[in-house]
Amino acid sequence: EGPLKNSLFYKQYFQKVHAIMELNNPTTGDLENTPVESAISFHGIGGTLSYKVLDRLYLHASAERAIRLPSELELFGSVGSNVVQMPNLRPERSNNFNLGTNFGTYNLGSVGISGSVTLFLRDTRDMIREKIGTGAIDFSYFENVDNILSRGIDTECSLSLWDKFFLTGSYSYTKATYNNRNESIYGLPLRHEPPHKANLNLRYLIPDLGAEGNTLTLGVNLFYVSKFPVDLEIYSTPYVPFQSPVGLSISYTMLKGALTASFDAKNILNQQIFDNYALQKPGRAFYGKLVYTLQ
Repeated sequence: EGPLKNSLFYKQYFQKVHAIMELNNPTTGDLENTPVESAISFHGIGGTLSYKVLDRLYLHASAERAIRLPSELELFGSVGSNVVQMPNLRPERSNNFNLGTNFGTYNLGSVGISGSVTLFLRDTRDMIREKIGTGAIDFSYFENVDNILSRGIDTECSLSLWDKFFLTGSYSYTKATYNNRNESIYGLPLRHEPPHKANLNLRYLIPDLGAEGNTLTLGVNLFYVSKFPVDLEIYSTPYVPFQSPVGLSISYTMLKGALTASFDAKNILNQQIFDNYALQKPGRAFYGKLVYTLQ
């Protein structure tokens, strides 16, 4: 096989939506149950290219004309979650370009290393975004945002030592801006989108603990999200502060991997953490799980 590999693909999408909505009758002004229908047909194309530079070192590139169809929640909402239905939501269309490299795993004695770096550019039309409504009752709904240009970088690196210590770090930077030149917000950062995200995960494995084949895994995870504005920067808007919650985990696998008991402690420092819409998320929390896999 040669060092150069490529592929082309074609995708066909179709979605038909039928919903009943309470809409105002233009004649009487009364709310009436009104059928709403929409149909979507779309085709996407793309291609990938990979070049082997050295052993376990590759360059890769890809391009795709893609679509993301609205999900069930985005279209029909959820009464329990106070999400309003939006059956006329349009699909999200984008032209995506990626260029990057990946390497490894390289073994240097007892140390293993692998990683990847990818640059990306996404020109998105009708991006589907959640919006928080205002009124006597808290609610949200999904809407289409006209034109968003996103560019950035995704990186990841993994290290292993003696097949017991495993360290994985990732970092992502995204600059997403409004890209409709006819709007006053052209060039401004996309609402509710933190530009920097990072994650660091460390695991330590203790094999054959208690019995042959049993494994105890201890882990710690650190997540970082940079500060970001609650609304457009042209307004006097507050910022959501940077967040760096820490989590701990422990799991024990028995019966040749068939039974796993795990315990997780999330946000152990009990920091104030928020989602992308500045809504506060739970503080310190503990979770336990027991999983049995039929073999």
